[in-house]
Amino acid sequence: SFIPLTIDAVMAFAYAIRNLQMNNCNGSGLCSAILSTGDSQSRNYIPGEILKPDLFNATFPSQSGGNFSFDKNGDPSIVSYTIWNLQQNDSFSYVSVGTWSNANPSSPLRFTQPVVWNNYQGSILSQCSDPC
Repeated sequence: SFIPLTIDAVMAFAYAIRNLQMNNCNGSGLCSAILSTGDSQSRNYIPGEILKPDLFNATFPSQSGGNFSFDKNGDPSIVSYTIWNLQQNDSFSYVSVGTWSNANPSSPLRFTQPVVWNNYQGSILSQCSDPC
């Protein structure tokens, strides 16, 4: 499910805004120290360059398990994806065939079921184009 990843993304922004507000506005609402007024047609907003340091320093319990944080490059420190394959038995359905996780850098890709592609079942070569 994509829901834990979505919750983690929303929570990262919520923690960043809370930390920004606590550090710059004495913990009471949003203040002029972090808001930009924009032009007469737009609403107040928090500029990205002000939010980014707090966003990249956000740490909290992840919905995906463990603690959520960003690494030095601004990427989530632990990411896990389920690999789905559209397969036809009696009807078409998505089947979970494996996972990819950066928690184990030496072996991030793990298949738990065979991948089926165009009635072929087995290892599938993935490359941009055939070599000349």
